[in-house]
Amino acid sequence: MTGQKKTVLLARILPLTGFLLFMPPLVSIANTDARLLGIPSIVAYLFTVWLLLISAAYLLQRKLASRPPEPDERGSMQDHAGNWKKPGISETGHD
Repeated sequence: MTGQKKTVLLARILPLTGFLLFMPPLVSIANTDARLLGIPSIVAYLFTVWLLLISAAYLLQRKLASRPPEPDERGSMQDHAGNWKKPGISETGHD
């Protein structure tokens, strides 16, 4: 698996990871009377996960946007937005 394919896979897994981290069974682990710098642990957990997800999404989009699309086995190329492009064909469909 190439570096760009790994990055695309991580970008696709990130929303699922965020969904799982905000599910009640995991959030309830942080639901204690403990405090972190005076902040309830559940609030610290939620904002930390939120900040980490945003940071990961930012880094992944920068990495995806900085690389040109790679050709697949058929010679077609897919850009980071998932649009397919054939070599030698412009946006208007003419050479």
